[in-house]
Amino acid sequence: MSNGGKIRVGIDGARELELDVEDIDEAVATLEKGIVGETFIWLTDRQGTRHGIVTERIAFLEVAGASDRAVGFG
Repeated sequence: MSNGGKIRVGIDGARELELDVEDIDEAVATLEKGIVGETFIWLTDRQGTRHGIVTERIAFLEVAGASDRAVGFG
């Protein structure tokens, strides 16, 4: 069972970084740890690309797990 999902990080209010991650819980834990005490964190997306984020610039976080994905016709 996959624990993947998408995380959207608002940076300085005007920019957003959207990551498709394999382990949503691990990514959220990394973000929470960074917001509390770190000044810089790394997240890795499903393609293996590492993204560095300066935590003091985070404006918002949006987390959508695999079970939150909508399925339908458009």
